[in-house]
Amino acid sequence: SHEELALGEDLPKEVMTRLFVYVFLRALGGNDATGSRVSFLDRAHLLEQKNQTPLYTSHDEKLLQFLYGFDDGGSFVSPEVQEELDALQNIEQKILFETASAKIKVLSNGILDNVVEILQKYPTALIEIQAHTDSRGEDDYNIDLSKRRGQAVKDYLVSKGISSSRLSVKGFGESAPIADNNTADGRAKNRRVAFKVLNSES
Repeated sequence: SHEELALGEDLPKEVMTRLFVYVFLRALGGNDATGSRVSFLDRAHLLEQKNQTPLYTSHDEKLLQFLYGFDDGGSFVSPEVQEELDALQNIEQKILFETASAKIKVLSNGILDNVVEILQKYPTALIEIQAHTDSRGEDDYNIDLSKRRGQAVKDYLVSKGISSSRLSVKGFGESAPIADNNTADGRAKNRRVAFKVLNSES
């Protein structure tokens, strides 16, 4: 249903523009850019679930092709992309920042370079950078800090040659903990950056 349609606020501007045109054409009952009826939008949902990234799933490749301008057959990527990115995420090997800052610590460059290699290996993968904080500090501050840290990660990846249009940023602040914020170890686990593949075929 249309009530299920929800957009992540940090989708790339080009994608938002395409989606606006797409929905407008559908409202008019017209055709999309390929000349096909756009009624199949009913079968695509942008879902935002608690403690998960805003993600969208589509049962019709045409929606992805229209939104992201992919060629036929190039919209979806292997689930292996997500598996390789997930393998980088652990407490011993994580992206670290200066205290109360969005400045990435130099010792984290290695893991980011590994992310670059994965994205170069899968050049059509679309990635959402998800940044989280622990519970210390005000909610608004943590949301802002997580967004700035996510943007810092994006800037690093772009500086290494990854197209900005493939990357979006979502700052969760303290809203999605994976461990107990009442312990130092738990807070360390909650201060994290994760990568979500938006167009996996899984």
